[in-house]
Amino acid sequence: MGYFFPVFECLFSMKTGEFKNSVLNRFEPDSHDVLILESIVLHPKFRGRGLGLMVARTIIDQLGSGCGLTVGQMLPIPPGDADEHRIPRQWLPGVSDFCTSTDAERKIAEHFARMGFQRIGRSDFYGLSMSLKQPTARDLERMRRRQ
Repeated sequence: MGYFFPVFECLFSMKTGEFKNSVLNRFEPDSHDVLILESIVLHPKFRGRGLGLMVARTIIDQLGSGCGLTVGQMLPIPPGDADEHRIPRQWLPGVSDFCTSTDAERKIAEHFARMGFQRIGRSDFYGLSMSLKQPTARDLERMRRRQ
């Protein structure tokens, strides 16, 4: 429940309940329905293969029909939140000297930008237009194989 209000506030005018002009101009949503991706977690042995994008694409294809926009935060899940997300703690590496939290966020955002996600203004949210051309699962598979 706590996640929905910040998404609403980021996308919609509090006065009218309509999409903000900045959101309309950038994403051209054709529906007020929004699919929210709260998290995608892969077992560590499957990471680094582009599979997260394939999972996101599948979720969007299966659940996003009729939505104007898909929204999510491109943040790593903090190791302290493992229990809340029902994830084994060892799946969530801590921030190290080699990778700060900011570096992890940037890396995740750049990864999902390949799929078409764009930052929504100065917020912590990223959006994917459902009405503009996006890479298909086949396109993502080709990109993944080139890595």
